Amino acid sequence: MKKRAALLVAFLACTATAFFIVWLARRNVSPAPTGQASFGVIETRQFQARSRIILYDSELDELGDLPLDYATLGCDWNLSPVYDGTLYVIPQGYTTKRDEKTVLGVDLDDLSVTRYGVDQINLYGVCADDDYIFTCSNLNNVSHICRIDRQTGDVTDIEETDTYIESLCLYGGKLYAFSTGSPLSPDAPDESTSWISIYGRDLNLMDTVTTTKLGSGRYRPVAAGDLLFFANWEDTSGQVPSTQLGIYHTDTGMLESKEFDTAVLDALPWNGYVLLLFGDIHSESPTTAALYDPATWEPLSEEHNLTCTAMQSCISGDTLYVVGADRELLSFDLTDNLSPLGRSTVSHIDGDFSYISGMFAVPD
Repeated sequence: MKKRAALLVAFLACTATAFFIVWLARRNVSPAPTGQASFGVIETRQFQARSRIILYDSELDELGDLPLDYATLGCDWNLSPVYDGTLYVIPQGYTTKRDEKTVLGVDLDDLSVTRYGVDQINLYGVCADDDYIFTCSNLNNVSHICRIDRQTGDVTDIEETDTYIESLCLYGGKLYAFSTGSPLSPDAPDESTSWISIYGRDLNLMDTVTTTKLGSGRYRPVAAGDLLFFANWEDTSGQVPSTQLGIYHTDTGMLESKEFDTAVLDALPWNGYVLLLFGDIHSESPTTAALYDPATWEPLSEEHNLTCTAMQSCISGDTLYVVGADRELLSFDLTDNLSPLGRSTVSHIDGDFSYISGMFAVPD
């Protein structure tokens, strides 16, 4: 009897081990052929823990997806950046709580997922380098910037009272925090006041640059070639989007702006140039786009109607990809005056409501 029991225990142990090995293997098996992917889209829901990352090839064909059991995955105004082949995205959690306290790192080679814990709720901004992941959050008139050590998981936290941090951008070993006065405190700077706080990677404040004259709502800053570009989704009145593009020279510390005829929605660097998208994130009017040389700000292409209200966009290779307000998926050739290449629609995770909260290029 004891021998039979021992054999049964050994059999069950072997079976459990086999299942465990299969489970581990499946966690690292890519559900989509990532090597063919040009870009990805983040689809999420606010009240159900059901989201996914969808990968597409250059022809707008869906390659497959990565299901993720989180609510409100990604922040539709803020960027979910890709650094060194890894997508960093914040699952905020159920929209009434926003208490997931997590950053996900999705390896775009095999779609394996690494979870990083942050003891702050209402996270919305994220960026990363080789050593650290930085996040921002705001609660009860206090903004937090957290630095996560990628090796140890240790978290360093600083807070800014009477401040609303809109977004973060990490470039050249410096962290740029785009901030405004908080509307929730009588002691805060006026909410029309805006600035950039510049930190070292140790989170020591190095400089502050006032940007009030340009507006606020800098949710998607991007840097390239020692230039930090930022559209201002509100002008100084706080009522309409700004027609000024902010440009900060990271090497000299000089701030300048460029005025356009219509509101600037996004700036996307490409091959030493900058593709500007024009429009209002709150409007139903079609977005337009044109390519510029940042040395002269002379247009290199005609302003092209993208035939949709662009909510998300990215550049992969020589192609602009756009997701519209009605889940349209479009592509345009940057080498041929933004001529249209393709048009499709982002599929639904199911028949219930979901929305697109992010878009990103997949590195070669």
